[in-house]
Amino acid sequence: MIDRTKVSIATYVALLVLVPATAGARQPDEQVKDLSPPTPDVEAAKAGESDQDAPALTADEAIRQADEAFDALEAGATGDERTAAAKVANDAILHLQSVDPGNPWLRYIRGRLLSEADRTFDAIDELQAFVATRDGATQWKAHQVLGDLYLKRNFARQARSSYRMADELKPSEPIVLFGLSRCASTLAKKDEAIEFAQRAVVADDRRGLRYVNHLASMLMADGQVGEAHKEAFFALQLTLADPSADWKSRMQLQATRRQYALLIEIGKATVLVDPSRSESHALLADYVEEHGRLNYTLSLHDTLAAVDRGLAVAGKDLMLTFLLRRANLLARLRWKEEAIAAFNQVLELDPDNEVATDWLERVNSDKAGDEQPTAEPVQSDESVPTGESVPTGDGEQPTDTP
Repeated sequence: MIDRTKVSIATYVALLVLVPATAGARQPDEQVKDLSPPTPDVEAAKAGESDQDAPALTADEAIRQADEAFDALEAGATGDERTAAAKVANDAILHLQSVDPGNPWLRYIRGRLLSEADRTFDAIDELQAFVATRDGATQWKAHQVLGDLYLKRNFARQARSSYRMADELKPSEPIVLFGLSRCASTLAKKDEAIEFAQRAVVADDRRGLRYVNHLASMLMADGQVGEAHKEAFFALQLTLADPSADWKSRMQLQATRRQYALLIEIGKATVLVDPSRSESHALLADYVEEHGRLNYTLSLHDTLAAVDRGLAVAGKDLMLTFLLRRANLLARLRWKEEAIAAFNQVLELDPDNEVATDWLERVNSDKAGDEQPTAEPVQSDESVPTGESVPTGDGEQPTDTP
C-alpha cells in the first residue's frame, strides 16, 4: 500500500532548490528531480511560492521554524502533522532562497528534508556540504544526522567519524551514544557496543525505550542472557506503563509485538542455559502467548482494512454482508463505540437482523470479544487469546488501518 505520508513529503522535496556549492553544481533555479506521483500538496506548495515577496520571517526565524519542524518529525509525527512539518521545512527553504540564497543552512534544511523522503545519498551530499562550512562544523545535530544516514547505507566507519564529532560537540547525548553503539556493533566490536549502549541508557535516565531495547540486544549478542532479560523486561514495562501510549495506534501495537519478540528470543536462550528451571519455561510461555495475541489483533486489523476496501466498492447485494462483517470485526477488537455504530448501521438496513441484534447486546454489555460469532458472514473462532497483559477493551486496541 502506498505510504501517503512519504508521498506528501516527497512532493515537497520535489520543490527543493539547490544552492550551488562548487563549480558545476546545479544552479539555484534548478529543481531536484523527484519521481513521486503528483498530489494536491504539490499545487498547494507551488501556490505558496507566490507569497515569498510578502514581508515575513528573517532568515534566523525561518531556520528556527525548520528546526522545530524536524524536531516534530524526529519525535514521530504522523499523518497530517508529519506532512505539515515537512511543509514548514520546505517553506523555510523557499524563504531563505528569497532573502538569503547563500545561507549555508539551506544545505542543512534541504538535507534533513531529503532524508525524510528516503533520498539518502542526496541528503548525505547536502549535509556533507553543510558540515564543511563554518556554521555547520559546530552543529552536533548535523553530524549526528549525517552519521545516521551513513549507517543507513552501511558506511559504518564514516558514520562513526560523524558520531564522534557530534559527541565532541555535545558529550553524553543519548542519540549520539546510541549511534556509536550501533556502529561498534556493525564493526563487530561487542564490548564497545555494550559500553556505548549502557552510556546511552544512563544519559537518558532509562526513559528511552529504544535505548533500553538496544542495550538488551547488545547484551544478548554477547551471551549475557540474564542481563539482557532484565533490560528487555524493563523496556516492556516502560511500554505497558506509558500513559501516553495510544493503543488504537497500529504503530504502538507493532512496537509492543517487537518487545515480546525480543523477550521470546532471550527466553529461548535462557531455557537452553538451564533447561531444568521451570520458571524460565513459564515466562517463555507467557511471552509466546502475548506475542500470539498481538499477532491475532494485527490480523483482525488487516482483515478490517480489507473489508473496508471491499465495502467501498460493494454493490447493494453485498453491502449488508460487508457491513455486518465490519461490525463484527470492530466488536472482536473491542472498539465499543465504533462497533455499536456499525451494528446500528446494519439494523438500519435490516431491522430484523438477528446477528446484529444479538451482537449489539453483547457489545453494550461489554461481552463482545469473550466469544466469537457463530453466524455468517463471519465464522466463529474458538481460539482467540484472552490474556490481559496487553491492554484491551474499548479505546485500548489499535484502530489504524495499514
